[in-house]
Amino acid sequence: MNRIENMQCEYMENPELICTDHPRFSWAVVSDGRDIRVLRRKITVRDRETGAVVWHDEQEDAETVHIRYGGETLRENAAYEWQVRSFLSDGTEVESGRAYFETGIRDQKIWKGIWITKKDREDLKNCPVFRKTFSLREKPERAKLFISAQGLFTCSVNGIPKDEYVMAPGWTEYRDHLQYLSLDVTEELHAGTNVIGVRLGDGWFDGDISFNHQTHVYGDGISFAAVLITGYGNGTEEVRTDGTWKTRESGILCSSYYDGETWDLTRESANWAAEDFDDSSWEHAVPAPDPEGKLVGIRNEGSKRTDRLKPAAIRKTPDGSTLIDMGQNFSGWLKVTVNGQKGDRVQLKYGEILDKEGNLYTRNLRKAKQEDLFILRDGKNILEPHFTTHGFRFVKILAFPCRPETEMFEGIAVHTAMKPTMEFSCSDPLLNRLCQNILWGEKSNFNDVPTDCPQRDERLGWTGDAEIFARTASFLFGTDAFFSKWMEDVKAAQKKNGAVPFVVPDVLPKDWSFLTDAGLGADQSGAGWSDVVTIVPWTLYLQYGDREILQNSYAAMKKYIAYIKDGAGNGSSDPYLWDWGPQLGDWLALDRSDGSYRGATDEMFTSTAYYAYSVSIVRKTAEVLGFTEEADEYGSLFEGIVRSFHRKYMADGKIKIRTQTAQILPVYFGMLTAEETKTAADSLAELIRENGGHLSTGFMGTPYICHVLSRNGYQDLAYDLLLKQDYPSWLYQVKQGATTVWEHWDGKKPDGSFWSDNMNSFNHYAYGSIGEWMFRCMAGIDTEEKDPGFGRILLSPVTSIRLKSLQCVYHSVRGKIVSRWERNQNTVHYHFEIPANTSARITLEDGSVRETGSGVYDFTVTAV
Repeated sequence: MNRIENMQCEYMENPELICTDHPRFSWAVVSDGRDIRVLRRKITVRDRETGAVVWHDEQEDAETVHIRYGGETLRENAAYEWQVRSFLSDGTEVESGRAYFETGIRDQKIWKGIWITKKDREDLKNCPVFRKTFSLREKPERAKLFISAQGLFTCSVNGIPKDEYVMAPGWTEYRDHLQYLSLDVTEELHAGTNVIGVRLGDGWFDGDISFNHQTHVYGDGISFAAVLITGYGNGTEEVRTDGTWKTRESGILCSSYYDGETWDLTRESANWAAEDFDDSSWEHAVPAPDPEGKLVGIRNEGSKRTDRLKPAAIRKTPDGSTLIDMGQNFSGWLKVTVNGQKGDRVQLKYGEILDKEGNLYTRNLRKAKQEDLFILRDGKNILEPHFTTHGFRFVKILAFPCRPETEMFEGIAVHTAMKPTMEFSCSDPLLNRLCQNILWGEKSNFNDVPTDCPQRDERLGWTGDAEIFARTASFLFGTDAFFSKWMEDVKAAQKKNGAVPFVVPDVLPKDWSFLTDAGLGADQSGAGWSDVVTIVPWTLYLQYGDREILQNSYAAMKKYIAYIKDGAGNGSSDPYLWDWGPQLGDWLALDRSDGSYRGATDEMFTSTAYYAYSVSIVRKTAEVLGFTEEADEYGSLFEGIVRSFHRKYMADGKIKIRTQTAQILPVYFGMLTAEETKTAADSLAELIRENGGHLSTGFMGTPYICHVLSRNGYQDLAYDLLLKQDYPSWLYQVKQGATTVWEHWDGKKPDGSFWSDNMNSFNHYAYGSIGEWMFRCMAGIDTEEKDPGFGRILLSPVTSIRLKSLQCVYHSVRGKIVSRWERNQNTVHYHFEIPANTSARITLEDGSVRETGSGVYDFTVTAV
């Protein structure tokens, strides 16, 4: 049966807010037949209010992704629906259901002069509340609340929470742009008196952020702006934020991103946002300055409550504490439902792991308290924090009014609500758990910004972590909207000289001792981190076939390469080497015996290798965009870097530096000849054996080590590394009870002691980048660069006798791809499912190749 599914507008299903006048549409055709192609398609877009067709496009075109709207100008604050009809090669027609999208506010002027705040916050950490009473002559046919904040907000209409989004409006490079949300409040409004209620928190804008708990990074004070537009058959009416809004301090005495929230429910009325509440004693709001940055509609799915977890157990620890074990490390909070008397307290302390005695270990939180304190009202209390999240598996009960029972607690996981796209399973339960750990690491850290960790006083958008994990992330979830949004932050944070900060949004203290001691200045970049500006857009292009992400990033890419060239021309011994300025290098590698964070590989070696890699990406980007002359220039630059690299770092066809990472990078980055590549791969295998069969790589070498091995005849060794269960290895963490990926290979040592209190996250996705090898190599699901976004699928699974079976189901932008294999001593049986309107090149264990169209295929070959 043929059908159309996965209909997306600007990467999202039925988005309530798009911030472009010319949105793009994508969908997938599903068919049971073989070799099914789309021959012709029709797209129809209608105005939902008038029913009028605003665009009807019929093309002899097989493309189903990123189709640009070409109709009449879309109205502001309007809802549209769209349908697709595809004409297929088997002679059938298939029509989609109706999908929709809504537009936002085009005119920036609407946000001018309407920002309000509370005058003289007596307690600068208090989260003030605001309310506006207004009257409607009748129930509106359509009502949208457009709202933003310099800080964070929650809101309600007539006492009904509009809390689909959390930590809203999200974190951006605020000085350049600030997001607003569009909330449909039609059902909550009625004729007569109505009330909008808003609560404000400091959030990233004005609260504790980055090291040393610095505050007021973006401004001095919090504010918000809102516009309610109600629609009737004969026009619209508006309610805006102004001095008629009422405000007062709330019962939330403080809410910190790192420390948690203190909420005294006795200090605020439970119905303060309802219509019949008397606000005559409240003061009037006062004007606040307009934001420095422009207002843009939210660019991704937004952070939401995504998973709900029940406690695995409640138990006593050796030190006498009561501990809730959620069974899973994640980011969010604990929701508590409890009966109490006025003044009773619920106090919770969050942590990730237990020490060797079995008590809650929190020293790795550094200065972050991760505590929530609630002072109860009489009766039933439902308790959740408003403006904070915690990274935790365990919760220590510091105060509680009665005997805690499991039904009183619910774990609320929070992250950007990306769509899951990968299902992985195999015959090894430890590998299945590892894949779940990688997935939960992404869930825990993709909260509007790809943070490094969700628990300690950091939680920053480290660019190096994000770029090495981007491909894995984009197999597990649909990250096209998430990363496209964040790349706008990266571009906004890029310095005038082309340098890209180590974290985005750029909030590192300029006097942070770690950077200053390393000689790194505010306007400097670091290889492997700043290359995010080239690597992530290219990754998105490969994964989703989105040429526009390259167009949007190309200028920033070139600016970054120019920064490196300019630096090399001002003091380098060779203008083709990045051998200047301090670098972070192969971060956290194990081949240094002095306990340093940095690995043993020469940091000028790694920076030059990354320089070559980014230049190669910019060259390919120029080719895709049709800039032939510029592509040639970058090609010549790449060749120059490779020649200089050979002169400095190679002798007799071998790499001079004997570390694992030194063998990996130039191979993976395409800097060596075929013979040199074989020699480097042989050296890598030798170094692994010399290290007892273990890896010793850090952030730079680890993502690529198994790729280099399996591509160069060492498939068995790649499997050995992945399947090892002793330290250091991925499965060592699993055997230690990990439910997410650790920051350090030895975060918790075999004797139960910890690597360090200072920098020891147990939910840090960087080493989860092995997921890319599991999906692209073990399952063999890949895309061809010349037909990206899985228009042409490359299927070449790398099997192993050490696994009986493996299956990956990947929901690509063009449809579901299935790769499954079962192996015994003599044979390998394969099962592949290839979506309609694509083709595939299948390479089997015996070296045979099959060229296919869409459909279901099974093969059996002799095992090698």
